[in-house]
Amino acid sequence: LYSPSTIKAAEVKPRVWRGKTEVHVILDDPETGTQYTVERELGTGSAKARIYKLGADGIEEKIVDGAAQVTAYVTDHLIGLEHAAFVATFFTRQKELGFFNGSPTTRRRDVGKLLGLETIRDAQQIIAEDRKRAVADARSYRNLSEDSQKDRDFPAEITSAEETIATHKQALETTTGVVSAANTASETARSALTAIETLRDQDAALEKQISTRQRDHDLAAQQSANAARELERLAREEANREKLVPIANTLPQLQQDETALLSTRQSALRKRELERELTALNRNDEDRATQIREAIAGAPAPDGSQSWTAENPEQAVSWAGGIELRSLEERAAGIATAVETAEQFNTESQRLGKFHERVNELIAVQKSLVEEGDPAQKLREIDEEISQFNASTAAAESSDKRIYADLQKSERVLNNLRTQQEGEICPTCQRPFTADDTSHVVQVFERDIASYQQQLQAIRQQIAANGEAISKKQSDRKSFAEAVTKLTETNASLENGKRYVEEQQARVDGLSARLSEVLQSLGRTEPPTVQDRDVAQRELIAWRKVVDAAAIVTKAHQSRGLIAKERAPIEQELTSLAEISYDEAAHRDITEKLQQARQAQANIDRITAELAQRDDVIQTQSGADEIVVSAKSDVATLNQQRTELGFDVTAFQAAQADVQAAQQRERAAIDERHRAEVALNNAGHALNSIKAEQERVGKLALQAEAKQREADDLDLMYKEFTEFERYAAAWYAPRLSEITSELVSQVTDGKYDRVEFDNNFSIQVFDGDDEKYPYETFSGGERDAIALCARIALSRVIGGASANPPEFLVLDEVFGSLDLERRQRLLEMLGAITGADDHFRQVFIISHVDDVRTSPVLDDIWRVVETEGGTSELQMLGAGVDIGEL
Repeated sequence: LYSPSTIKAAEVKPRVWRGKTEVHVILDDPETGTQYTVERELGTGSAKARIYKLGADGIEEKIVDGAAQVTAYVTDHLIGLEHAAFVATFFTRQKELGFFNGSPTTRRRDVGKLLGLETIRDAQQIIAEDRKRAVADARSYRNLSEDSQKDRDFPAEITSAEETIATHKQALETTTGVVSAANTASETARSALTAIETLRDQDAALEKQISTRQRDHDLAAQQSANAARELERLAREEANREKLVPIANTLPQLQQDETALLSTRQSALRKRELERELTALNRNDEDRATQIREAIAGAPAPDGSQSWTAENPEQAVSWAGGIELRSLEERAAGIATAVETAEQFNTESQRLGKFHERVNELIAVQKSLVEEGDPAQKLREIDEEISQFNASTAAAESSDKRIYADLQKSERVLNNLRTQQEGEICPTCQRPFTADDTSHVVQVFERDIASYQQQLQAIRQQIAANGEAISKKQSDRKSFAEAVTKLTETNASLENGKRYVEEQQARVDGLSARLSEVLQSLGRTEPPTVQDRDVAQRELIAWRKVVDAAAIVTKAHQSRGLIAKERAPIEQELTSLAEISYDEAAHRDITEKLQQARQAQANIDRITAELAQRDDVIQTQSGADEIVVSAKSDVATLNQQRTELGFDVTAFQAAQADVQAAQQRERAAIDERHRAEVALNNAGHALNSIKAEQERVGKLALQAEAKQREADDLDLMYKEFTEFERYAAAWYAPRLSEITSELVSQVTDGKYDRVEFDNNFSIQVFDGDDEKYPYETFSGGERDAIALCARIALSRVIGGASANPPEFLVLDEVFGSLDLERRQRLLEMLGAITGADDHFRQVFIISHVDDVRTSPVLDDIWRVVETEGGTSELQMLGAGVDIGEL
């Protein structure tokens, strides 16, 4: 629909073996009844896309072409939302419920992104970047201006530059006079050199004529020698021509013999070609006959018809044409449906029986658990007895500690008395101890110690007895606690079991009615067996094989007729070529002799043509000899004229030296004048540079001021966008509060009937008119329930801004942290909004929670499983499915 960048074209696998992947999305407009088809062709390069509109006449009209244009049309017209907002409208993940748990800044960013407010933040970010650049530019221009003016006095620099220009102008006037005098001296030396150059040119012309005539003499002598060698070669070729004449004379007869052999060879080749064609046709005809036999043999007639035979293909094809394959297929399909429905009916009936058995077992268990009284009451009585034993043990242990302390004290006193000596002073009565006194006190303490020991023994026996009693009671308590747990589980299972029995009974009744309809359509009173289905399927397969074989037989029989038509003219032509005989060795021998005769004739023609040019060679030799004599005489005359001219090389070189010296003096004067001009130009450039730098520094200051004003304006815009985002959030908050309040009231059964959002999308939940609680104070499950209601409200607000909102919800694993009661209320709320709310007509739930997947609110339950072949398979289980089946 949108072709977002998050979905790579390579990840959408083609449904064919080769070619590019094509995807189609069909949209029906419920208001106008118009149908649109969005078509995309995915590839590694540029994607192709089109939108078609189905007209009232049933003809599709292409209204948009091009990937970008299709996405724009979907965004602006068909849906009215960009891709991110479109997905956010109907799709909610578990992690998106955490939007409302974060900081105000994070919450405002994430929720605002769904509402489309990120456009404001994107614009603000662009403004911030522009502001940052403007501030940096202003600082840069200001620094450049200040650095450029540092330690500079532009008026003083300009005055100094003007004085330097005046000095260089005076120097230029002086060097110009020196150049003029050097020009005059150079012209005088050049005139003297010109007179001597005239004699040099005349001497050079005579030298050139002498060289030319000498070259003519040498070339003519070479031509005379070449002509003599050519005359000798022609004499040898004339003798060779006489030897080639006998061979060339055999050419006419050899040509006649070759023409005859070529004709015979062509006929022989045609004969072999026809024989190969006839062999191929015979082999093809036998293959077609074999094909007919194998097709009929491989597909025997299920009814044993004698018309289906390879001996008479036309009769077999005619008989097979009367087979009504469609009625056979319908019959086999009906029997298969009846068998499948009967099997389902039996399976579901057996399951219903098991459900009844399970319910009866649970009732028996329930009766056995309460037969001897309520185990919960027994458990409470045992806990009371254990508590009494524990109290008795605690009192006994306290007495034990006290008596044991007295025992230890008495034992220490007794030991001290036994070590007393007579005559020692009693610390109490201040009289000396006697033997009788010590004996009497010892006896008293011994009786006390014996009494303490007896008491400790009795107490510890009591503690041990209490421990045994508590252990026994704990054992009994475990049994009664297990009975209480089992009774609770049994009661819950019994309640679910009765519901499953009712639902299963309805499923069995539905299958029974369906089975009756199928049997009535087949005209049967009893369901067919698996064997009946297999027999019908085998017969159908056999008839299909016959029909397929008939097509093969028809095509093969037609091919044999065409082969017979092609074979007749070939056999006739072969009869006319039966006596052809061709000797290939003799043909090769004549061909070699013919090539030799042709080569001999070609050489004779070449030699004759060359001999015809012999007179021209003789004439060329005579002319060359005449040129040799004439050129030799001319060279002697020209050497005499050159001697009489009298050109002096030494005088010429001296005149050249005078000109070079004058020219060097002239160039030196010109160079000096050029240096004066360069210095003057440099001084002018320096003055211009100072003035340009002064102007540049002024412009930098102006640019720094302009950039600072731009930064101030952008800062003001940034703050205004912040206020605008808050205004936009405040504009959305009341609508979100209204919708969320309605949904939360349904989920909490009216306990919380008002929810408010602030500008940061923080949530306040009201209990009554005044008492309110922040979202963060609720438990994890309650927060998720409230967050889901808020998320649905967001979807409604976003969808309300589109031209064609999706009108459905997809909830991905949003029930995991909720308790059973909260999940049931949320499911009931979702069921209610799909029945009464035009915003969401459908809700799709992705969940692994059992009671969610088996909720009676759901109309359909689908399961995706992986097959043995590694592919995904979608199974429709139907509403009210048992947890065990899942």
